[in-house]
Amino acid sequence: MITAQAEAVFSCAPHTVWSVVTDIAGYGEWRTDIARAEILSERQFIEYAANGTPTVFTTIVWEPEQRWEFELHNGSITGRWSGTFRSTENGTKTAVRFVEEVQPMRFWITPFIPHYLKKQQSRFIADLTQALAQTEQR
Repeated sequence: MITAQAEAVFSCAPHTVWSVVTDIAGYGEWRTDIARAEILSERQFIEYAANGTPTVFTTIVWEPEQRWEFELHNGSITGRWSGTFRSTENGTKTAVRFVEEVQPMRFWITPFIPHYLKKQQSRFIADLTQALAQTEQR
């Protein structure tokens, strides 16, 4: 397995961060890396990358405002994603930690996976930062 981690602190309460991150139907509005998301059931959804590649996600841990974890797979990778959310500064800020562990489905893409994961995590955090700023302005 190849593992990548990202951490960030946001200047808003955990419920605000949680509500944006877990609003799958709204992903197309703030995530620049996907074209759209499709909800299949309470526990499963598909993200379609800008190039059309679908990735299926199945929730395995759901602890509101604390932890969201799911398995993921597409034609290139399979693995797990975990997001933890922790209140800081007396509830006025939220520290998040995202961890991805993936296994390439094709051996020849293995060298590219660490860079790909870091890039995706950085983009997710940048997009989330912008989405949260817009949420706070409303």
